[in-house]
Amino acid sequence: MPHPISYTSYRTSKKKLLKKLKPFARREFSMYINAIVADTRNIPLSDANQIKYLRSDEVVKMLEKIGEPLEPFGKPVTIGSSRLTRFDLSIKVPYLSGLVLRRNIIRIMMESRGLGFKDVRSKKILHSNEVMEFLRSIGEPVTQPAR
Repeated sequence: MPHPISYTSYRTSKKKLLKKLKPFARREFSMYINAIVADTRNIPLSDANQIKYLRSDEVVKMLEKIGEPLEPFGKPVTIGSSRLTRFDLSIKVPYLSGLVLRRNIIRIMMESRGLGFKDVRSKKILHSNEVMEFLRSIGEPVTQPAR
């Protein structure tokens, strides 16, 4: 029987992270975080300026860069791996847009099941390996659950 997936998510918005990092200057914060986002996502710096929500790996890199402890910024997440649907996953992961979910999870399901887009589109239940791969693809700090 699959074990639930537990990890700490650091997903947040730029605005909320800046508020938690008071008295950090906005201009300095933007300079650091936009460079991290551009590097992590392989996008131009001008596009990184437009990103509102940060992935966990980006927040962790920012906090490590400025020497802040991780503990006050994380949110524990537990995802049961038995009969998990795409909707359940979208509720469990904070700051996850439907577009990011659909684009990534369908691609992962197609690769893992060897099916085409039309076949996967109607599938609702996710396999635990698909959930793990999805979480890694959106920058969540997950490891294989202990058995």
